[in-house]
Amino acid sequence: MKQSDFRTGQLWRVIKEGAYLWGWKPCGPGAQQGWRQTLAVGTILTCSGPSMSSGDGVPIVKWADEHGQPLAGDCEFQPAIGGMWSSAPADGYLEIVLPAFVKSFDEVRAWTDYERCMAVQNYDYKVDDWETFAKNAPATLVARAEEFKNAQKVPSVIWDPNDNDEGYLLVCDGRWPPDVVELCEQIAESATEGPLSVKE
Repeated sequence: MKQSDFRTGQLWRVIKEGAYLWGWKPCGPGAQQGWRQTLAVGTILTCSGPSMSSGDGVPIVKWADEHGQPLAGDCEFQPAIGGMWSSAPADGYLEIVLPAFVKSFDEVRAWTDYERCMAVQNYDYKVDDWETFAKNAPATLVARAEEFKNAQKVPSVIWDPNDNDEGYLLVCDGRWPPDVVELCEQIAESATEGPLSVKE
């Protein structure tokens, strides 16, 4: 994952041991000391979004507790990947916790591509690169998708593995395509429960 997958207000759950938060806390007038907190599997964290660290001025993804309360200055998740200028939590340690519902389609539009694709997967749709799709989908569905593949530079496919050969199919360009916004809206129009059910 990358920094752009993390935005302010998201909830994430720790799913693997070995993760921790670290940052700075005041220890006297004009002084700070290092702070660290080991994270148990199941811990919920609130993303505070990417911003510059106060010390060396590098962009990091910052974190708060489950209720959005700050834990420390420059509170950062570890282990991280991406290097100094694009640091983000390492893959496999966190899973996003989608809201039980959204208030409007505008809220879905504000989500990252990662959030949109996770919402689609919650409805048992799959978002696969072309090779994975072609390996797992029915031959007739792959044949349908072939009609659209050449129009995409990096084809990926959103499809319904629980339907028949005429099931839902959308061939897009890119791994986490903007087209997912439209797909989520279509699902939300008839959803009665789940992360995309719209509440008045």
